[in-house]
Amino acid sequence: MPMADRCWIRAGILLLALSVQAVRAPSALAEPAPRPDPRAATLFRDGRAAMAREDYVAACPRFEESAKIEPAPGTFLNLALCQEHLGQLAGALHSYNAALERLAPGDQRVPFAKEQAALLVARVARLTVKPPRSMPAGARVFRDGQQLLPEEMGVETAVDPGRHEIEVEIPGAPRTRQSVLLAAGEVRTVMLDEAAGEASEATATVGASSGGLSRRTVGYVVGGVGAASLTTSLILGGLVLGKKSTVDDECTATTCSPEGADAASAGRTLSTVSTVTFFAGLLGIGAGVYLVLTDSGAEKTAFGKARPRAATVVGPTFLPGGGTLSVWRQF
Repeated sequence: MPMADRCWIRAGILLLALSVQAVRAPSALAEPAPRPDPRAATLFRDGRAAMAREDYVAACPRFEESAKIEPAPGTFLNLALCQEHLGQLAGALHSYNAALERLAPGDQRVPFAKEQAALLVARVARLTVKPPRSMPAGARVFRDGQQLLPEEMGVETAVDPGRHEIEVEIPGAPRTRQSVLLAAGEVRTVMLDEAAGEASEATATVGASSGGLSRRTVGYVVGGVGAASLTTSLILGGLVLGKKSTVDDECTATTCSPEGADAASAGRTLSTVSTVTFFAGLLGIGAGVYLVLTDSGAEKTAFGKARPRAATVVGPTFLPGGGTLSVWRQF
C-alpha cells in the first residue's frame, strides 16, 4: 500500500476516535458519579458501633435510616443481621433479598446472602389476608397496627412466627379484631368476611366455625336437659327410698348389719345427687323457657351477615360420689 494511503487511513482512525470521545465527553460531564451521602455514612458507622456493643435495638434503626438515604447492599446486609438478632425474621428476609437485588453477580457476598435468605424462608410464617366479597366504602384493614394497602390484600406475605392481629375498621360500625397464631413455616389465609362477623374488640381464633345455634334452639336443648335432670332426680329419689327400706330392716337404734351400713352410705350419696339434679332440672327448664321466649332472631354483623346471639347454658355435672351444677356460655 502506498505511503500516502496509509497516512490517510491513520488520520481517519484518529479523527473517528476523537469524534467518539467528543460525543461521550458531554454525557460523562452531565452525569458525574454519585458521591456517598455523609448522613448515610454516619448512620451506618453508628449502627456498626452499636452492633459491636450488641446493642441491636439501637443498631437496627440506624441501618434502616441509612438504607433509606442510600440503599447500599452492605447496609441491607448489616440490617438483616441485626434484625435476626432481634427475632425479626420476616424483616431480615426482606433485607437479605434487598441486598441481593443490589449486589453484582460476582460479588463475594452473594453466596452468604443467598444462604441466609434460604434458611429464613423455612423459619418465617406466611399470611394472606383476603378481603370480603364486597368491601364497604371507607373500610380499612390493619395487620398488627399497620394499614394494608389495596394491592397488599390477597397477597401472601412473610411474617414472624407468633400472634398477629387483623383488624377491620368500618365507618359507623364497631371495630372488629381477629387473632392469628402462626408457627414457623406455617401458611395461613384469613377471610375478612369471617373476621368482621366478630363482636367489637372481640378476639377470635382463625379456622373456628362462624356458625352456631339460635337462641330458640339452645332454649329447647337447655329445657330438654332440665327435664331429663328432673326425671333423673325422681328415679334417684326412688332408689333412695329403696335404700331406706333396707336400712330399716337391717339396722336398729344402736347397730347395723354390713348390708344395712352399705345401704345407708349409698342412700346418702343418692340423696345428694337427687337433690342436685332436682334443682338443676328446675333451673334448666327455667333457662330454656327464657331463651325460647326472648329469641328475636339473629344479630347482624358489620358486613350484614347473620350472627347468633350468645346464650347461657345451665346443666348438671356428675362427679364420683356427688354432683354439681354447671353454668357455661354458648356463643
